[in-house]
Amino acid sequence: MDALRTDWTRVDLADGEARSASAGEGTRVIALSGNVWITQAGEDRDVTLAAGDSVVLASDGDTVIEALDGPATVLLEPAVNQGPGPDGIRGLLARIEAAIERQSTGRIWGV
Repeated sequence: MDALRTDWTRVDLADGEARSASAGEGTRVIALSGNVWITQAGEDRDVTLAAGDSVVLASDGDTVIEALDGPATVLLEPAVNQGPGPDGIRGLLARIEAAIERQSTGRIWGV
């Protein structure tokens, strides 16, 4: 299996071909064509996608993407392009928690 990059990477897979990706938390996998099976280290469930479907990876574990029932094409979109910021979902949650803490202590603007 070849390792993949996660900066808007297009991946064409032959039927039954699997690739590993060191994609981080928050990376979106978009099925452009065909059907794919996705499994991620540390996650309890696998995911299958059909063309047009997408999933956001929940952890930084290694990910395997395999074409099912014919060739498939996926696009890997890094989390930094999706809005929460370069630190992904965990960073967004940390910022929300910090804002709640500031509000509960009367320090709304972080001072």
